[in-house]
Amino acid sequence: MRRGDKLPVRMSDVTARLDIEVIIGTGAPSRARAMAARVGSRWRVIINAATCPPAARRFQAAHELGHILLARCGAALDPAEAERWCNAFAAALLMPADDVRSHAMWPLDWLTRRFGVTRTAMRLRLVELGCLSAHERAAAVRRRASMIELGAGS
Repeated sequence: MRRGDKLPVRMSDVTARLDIEVIIGTGAPSRARAMAARVGSRWRVIINAATCPPAARRFQAAHELGHILLARCGAALDPAEAERWCNAFAAALLMPADDVRSHAMWPLDWLTRRFGVTRTAMRLRLVELGCLSAHERAAAVRRRASMIELGAGS
């Protein structure tokens, strides 16, 4: 079976195989969308239901999975570099480059359903992969910058 036939990626399958529990609740710090925490020998991803909308939870879970993988392999990145790496990891996991490129001509709403991500995440991935025009790229970058200013970028 082609990888594209397994979309959207089921985060519950990924986290179960890695023995990571995902909790959606209010256990994360009040401003955080999500966090990864080690409890005993087991990792948990806690998604803050108050600050992370349902449409963004899959990406947040994948992002936090990136933090867990960095910790498991002992990577020593500065915080900003770790955030960039985890965003790139989440994007690659949920929106594999070959699959995005092969479907890039489809409408944005179709792509977001196909990959199970938000419109913003899909636009940013299309930008990263060079699948948008210069005008569309500039608009996506402006949206991303405003999200970062509001503290919603990670």
